[in-house]
Amino acid sequence: MKQATLPVVRFEIFYHLKRPTFWIISLLFFGIALMDSVSNASQGQAFFYINSPSQIFQTTIWYTIFGIVAAAAFVAETFVRDTNYVMEELIFSTPIRKWNYLGLRFFAAVGMTLLAFSGYLPGTIIGTLMPGLNPYALGPFRPDAYFFSYFFFVIPNLFIASALAFLLASRTRNLAITYAGAIVLVMLYLASLMMVGMEVINFNQYRFWAMLDPFGFHAFEETRLRWTVYQHNTLMPNLTGTLLVNRFLWIIVDFVAWGV
Repeated sequence: MKQATLPVVRFEIFYHLKRPTFWIISLLFFGIALMDSVSNASQGQAFFYINSPSQIFQTTIWYTIFGIVAAAAFVAETFVRDTNYVMEELIFSTPIRKWNYLGLRFFAAVGMTLLAFSGYLPGTIIGTLMPGLNPYALGPFRPDAYFFSYFFFVIPNLFIASALAFLLASRTRNLAITYAGAIVLVMLYLASLMMVGMEVINFNQYRFWAMLDPFGFHAFEETRLRWTVYQHNTLMPNLTGTLLVNRFLWIIVDFVAWGV
């Protein structure tokens, strides 16, 4: 198994690195994050620092929602490729097991999705260092906020997005349909954020809806509902309780969905 593992993973990594899609997506997230930071820091956001831990977490979650489309670019293409080149029967006639082979390629594609998406990190940080920004919109640099937001939201959310892309690609074997499905999922999720919020639902039901949120936005919002401006600008979100359960719950759901 080990002899078959490295060539498969190596091939997938170098295949995607050679494709323009990887670099386009990396530059796209870098550019979006850079412009977003510069725009927000130039105007200021009332009393809130645009690079406070709370704001970093919120912005990161928003970016990961659109990571569904990025995941489709890598995961879906990986699994549609064999069908397009009529390679499936040849590959599965070798000693390698089907699910070992698919699993290796899936996690290699997830890794490439994470790497391309990570372009938002330097974009966000560089954006706060540009000249001419409103000094009252910026707080101290908080590397811990970038690290924990990546660990708690980027990795789980892009895994969720990749599992959804894999589900669509494995059922349709069509790249265009998978892309269309990814865009529809983004639109549906954004619509759900507008329909389900503190202004719409009862406060006592908020925790229930937060648990159902696959990207953790509502679970995160629950951690700072009663915060003051000072707390928004200085405190790290509480990474326990509903938020922690939400993260574990949806990772388990996606492993089950991927296995099916």
